[in-house]
Amino acid sequence: MTCQKEAVLVKSRALVLEDATNRRVDTLPNGEFIFEGDRILEVGTNLTRKVDRVLDWSDSLVSPGFIDLNALGDIDHHLIYCEQDRPEKLNWSKDYLNEGPVEAMNAEEEAFKSLFAYTQLLRRGVTTIMPITCTYYKKAGETYEELVAAAKNAVTLGMRAYLGMGFIGKMHCWDTETQKRVTMPLESEGREGFENAKRFATEYDGYGHGLINTIMCPERIELQTEDILKETSAFAIEHGFLIRLHAAQGAFEYNLIQKQFGMSSVKYLDSIGLLNDHFLISHALYTSGSTLVPEKGDSDLEILSQRGVSVIHCPLVYGRSGRGLQSFARFRRFGIKLAMGSDTFPPDPFMNMRAGSMFAYAADPQAGHDNDFEAFWYAYTAGGADVLKRSDLGRIAQGCKADFFRIPLNNVWLGAVDNPIRTLAMAATGLDVSDVYVDGKPVVARHAVLNVSTEGMQQKAEQYHEKLKESFRARSPLKNMDPFWQ
Repeated sequence: MTCQKEAVLVKSRALVLEDATNRRVDTLPNGEFIFEGDRILEVGTNLTRKVDRVLDWSDSLVSPGFIDLNALGDIDHHLIYCEQDRPEKLNWSKDYLNEGPVEAMNAEEEAFKSLFAYTQLLRRGVTTIMPITCTYYKKAGETYEELVAAAKNAVTLGMRAYLGMGFIGKMHCWDTETQKRVTMPLESEGREGFENAKRFATEYDGYGHGLINTIMCPERIELQTEDILKETSAFAIEHGFLIRLHAAQGAFEYNLIQKQFGMSSVKYLDSIGLLNDHFLISHALYTSGSTLVPEKGDSDLEILSQRGVSVIHCPLVYGRSGRGLQSFARFRRFGIKLAMGSDTFPPDPFMNMRAGSMFAYAADPQAGHDNDFEAFWYAYTAGGADVLKRSDLGRIAQGCKADFFRIPLNNVWLGAVDNPIRTLAMAATGLDVSDVYVDGKPVVARHAVLNVSTEGMQQKAEQYHEKLKESFRARSPLKNMDPFWQ
């Protein structure tokens, strides 16, 4: 017997729609849409099509689900890094690497890690994720087993995920003789991780009735060999996978690539033929024309634009150290596709947009609307979907997936509601999201995640975090410091 799909009418006070021409979002007052199954059938006002059920959210803003392409996928390691004296203590010691790295966590703990992280994201209106996790406490990057657990957790929650194993061939170590950070090769220079990443990508693409898509995720440009980067690119092209790489993200990496190859990270990647429209770069702060680097001009941005490369912007995590993209509007002016990423806790889109807009205006005060909240909201929705090459995501439009969230506007703590986008971007947090749908199915209702129990999660997360801190100290070249933590 075939189950009859239910047609559902959603009413709103403000419906967030794409303004594709200007790469922004706008709101339709009293907007409505009808979805049936996992697809949106019709969008407008005063719709008359016969439906089976009505979600009367006439007091609320309704938006496409947020898309987070550098989504925090673990128990936040930035708590460990933030405001620490002598940050060199958080690198590996050379002795630890030479003696043979070990996994700090067991399989059950790693499975809990992704469940906790994805629950946090979904609760805040994020319906599509491309997670990132810390590799410093791993033996050699992520494992096949933890990615399988992550895929199963995403499907259990009912959220959409683009997953790939973060593999590395080198690690940052602290040289106590020179008092400098260096990179040292791991066993087989990461080839085992690369092979397992290929295995996961081919086995789990399309898993969970299409909720899971797979990608290739070499982790950090300076922790890869050129050969494996090239092989990753060839494999991704052969199978049609996206590649995400952290690059142009820090001074150590930028200076290392300059010393080794005499060029910026962007130019190096271009010189070895990696850059194309399937290539995603997380961060890209350290690019020509930024005050963070000595190179003037726009040559790096011109390359990114010409090659069709996408950039994932993570303003909150960088803002905590006083750094920002220079600037969001400048990248937009070059036509570079921009998506958003959290990369830290809380994985809150509203905090991220606020931080992004502040740093963008500080770097580029005359940019006008290219730095405003409507542009950031676009990057969090339709912009992210375009990076994924998914015209059916990130939009409330006919034929698109029914992925959306609701925020009631009759909330005294939001203050007076003016322009709804501006009001929420200035005053809301992700915890103001009350309801979330993915593929036309409710996954958050009345502020509660539906498909998992959060009871006991906080305690388990704190236990995980304490064990994580212990593992950092055990690897540290300065493990005898007392006190070790600030």
